[in-house]
Amino acid sequence: MEINKCNSFSSLPKGDYVLFGAGGMGQYVLKELKQRRNDISIIGFADDSKKGEVEGLPINRLESFENYDHLLITSSYWRKISSKLKGVSQVFIADFLSSRSETEVMEREVNGFQLKFFTPNKFLVQVSKQFEKIEPNLIEWIHSFEKGTTFYDIGASN
Repeated sequence: MEINKCNSFSSLPKGDYVLFGAGGMGQYVLKELKQRRNDISIIGFADDSKKGEVEGLPINRLESFENYDHLLITSSYWRKISSKLKGVSQVFIADFLSSRSETEVMEREVNGFQLKFFTPNKFLVQVSKQFEKIEPNLIEWIHSFEKGTTFYDIGASN
């Protein structure tokens, strides 16, 4: 199996893709590819822990997809994922957002709460911009806090 790390959207070959990883990074990659690359078609998301749809595209196990040209891993667990792949000749790994961001702290209002996000890289900037979509249960829980409460989330989103 050939593994290629890609750090720009223009470096991906044209064709039909399955994105492996339906989390924040996968959703970001989908949005960017739709805007930047009309020669790339996304047929769905492969994910071992999620099911359903993202933007009308199915989320299934990789084995359920047929007739695609390329697999693009959009998960930080790319090493673990690529070690399990069988029958895939060429794999691309999305590394579009690992570079440093312009600001290490991003502040924004989310559902009436002022939140600060630690954003040392471009990926975490994108996560903070999509926070409500990625973490709806956490937002609901935050609404139960008393006014003036300080909360530190040091976990990882999957």
